[in-house]
Amino acid sequence: MKQIDWNKFTITDNLLFQRVMRDKNLCKYLIEHILNIRIRDIQYLETEKTLSGQLGKKGVRLDVYLEDEQGSVFNIEMQTSDNHRIINGVLETEKIPVLPLRIRYYQSLISTDMLLKGMQYWQLRKSYVIFICTFDPFRQGLPMYRFSYRCRENLSLEMGDLTENIFLNATAADKATDKELAAFLSYVNGKAAESSFTKNLDNEVKRIRDSEDWRFHAMYYEAETQFHEWLGERRGEKSAKFSIARNMLAEKIPVEQIMKLTGLTAEEVSAAVKETDSVVAEE
Repeated sequence: MKQIDWNKFTITDNLLFQRVMRDKNLCKYLIEHILNIRIRDIQYLETEKTLSGQLGKKGVRLDVYLEDEQGSVFNIEMQTSDNHRIINGVLETEKIPVLPLRIRYYQSLISTDMLLKGMQYWQLRKSYVIFICTFDPFRQGLPMYRFSYRCRENLSLEMGDLTENIFLNATAADKATDKELAAFLSYVNGKAAESSFTKNLDNEVKRIRDSEDWRFHAMYYEAETQFHEWLGERRGEKSAKFSIARNMLAEKIPVEQIMKLTGLTAEEVSAAVKETDSVVAEE
């Protein structure tokens, strides 16, 4: 079995970040310096909270999900992947940034989670989604990007939907005006802990990283992730073969030859036949 180098796990690892943020004092202090507010107390709504809309809709697993004494809700996420979705076809050169779309979806699910049946819209509370990025998500060199809905015709006019989205850029730590936030971003960016806050963070990272409980959880999570990735690849491979089979059927290629070329069984090719017939009938 391959030996795991546990020292490579830092605050940017999702599982480690989640566990570190269970320390109320550290988490509260971080939120205060990100938003420049004071909070008396926080309570965790659920660790590794899973939100989903209607049955069959996409769900999300939130890293840190909590609220303060006034009912404001905070979702904090560690983001290490600067991924863009590339659209194939006519718009194959256009790239769509994924993170803003993810935040949009998170906010919608958080709002859904707030309102129970029979409640009114005015009972929605303030909600913040905070993405801590190890990269610059908007390529503007800012340490923080804060977004709220404003009127285009009058930028001083906010819509007042009580949502705010924040992206932190760890690569611009030296530009942060708040010294504690600057030290935190620098620490996220791989630099040594310098402030008392980041030293406390680092101590907590090391304590958790060295615990047998967390290591077991990390290994289990990695195995589960690899299994789902493998399952997704298998499903994608099977879907591709079905598509090829349908195209071959449309060209009147014999079923026996399709089976030989794709590796599909007779039953699977038959399913592709039915799907093709269904499409033809609809047309």
